[in-house]
Formats: sequence, structure tokens, C-alpha cells
Amino acid sequence: DDTWQQEAWRLYDVIGELRYVANWQGSACSRVRLYVAEVDKYGKIKGEVTKNAKIAGLSESLFGSPPARAEALRMLAINLTVAGDVYIIGRDMGGDDEWSVVSCSELKRYANLGNGVAYLLDPEDEQTRVVLRPQKDIIIRIWTPHPRRSLWADSPTRGEMPMLWEIERLP
Repeated sequence: DDTWQQEAWRLYDVIGELRYVANWQGSACSRVRLYVAEVDKYGKIKGEVTKNAKIAGLSESLFGSPPARAEALRMLAINLTVAGDVYIIGRDMGGDDEWSVVSCSELKRYANLGNGVAYLLDPEDEQTRVVLRPQKDIIIRIWTPHPRRSLWADSPTRGEMPMLWEIERLP
């Protein structure tokens, strides 16, 4: 049940304080530098990959250009602050990949296919509807797990909703 996430997004739209905090988080995260790290057999990070330029360059190709990468990181942080749930989509465009970050309300399961499940990007807008093909496209869910049920999403906004409703009722 994602009803609380829909309400969290509504509150984001109508309460400036929530929008400010979520956008501040997004702006801070947009400045993060992504890199590929060397990891030992125990999973401990040893440092940035420097010897293999091809592997080191993988982080530069994620999300496209530097401005697109900053915007993707901003969107990730805002979505995790408000809904606690977000998807990274990597679409195979027959050469270059196309990366995007979409909220949990923008991605819906569409149909079972013989070799996977089709998903719709922006299911409410028929003009921009895109069918994702799991056999070619990458769909990565990133969420803050709820402590009681790890498949459920949780977010700071969820815990603040009663206070946000009080703010909304203020004259």
C-alpha cells in the first residue's frame, strides 16, 4: 500500500517547509562525487580505482554528463526524503545507455512477457508512456527499508506527517 507515499508527495507540494528540507537534501547530495572503488575479499573499500582507466571511467558514464549526474543524485535524495523509494532506470538505446531517476509513482508493472515483466514509465500519461524490457533495460530499486518489513519503504517524511498536517491546517 503506497497511500502514505502519495500523501507525502501531496504534502511536499503544499508545505514549503517540507519542500525546502527535501530540496536542501537534494542539493547537498547533488555535489557528491561518484567513483569506482577497489574492494577486498571481505568487502572493505581500499580506495579509488586508478590503475584501470576503463573501470575507473564507469562512474563517469553513469547518468550521463556531469550536470545530468548532479540532477540524478538530487532526485535520488529528494525521493528518499519524501517517499523513501526511488528507481534508477538504465535503458539500452542500441549504443549509448539512457539513465533516469524516477519516483515510485512513475513506474508500474504492466504485463508478464514470455521472457520477463514489462514496466511502464509514467503510466498515467499515454503520450510519454515507455515500456521497459527487463531483458535489456536495468531497473534498480533504491529504498530506505522499514524496520518492521524490509520490503516496505520508510522515510523521514512518513514520521512527520501528523505534524505536517498540523502545519497545513494553520491559517
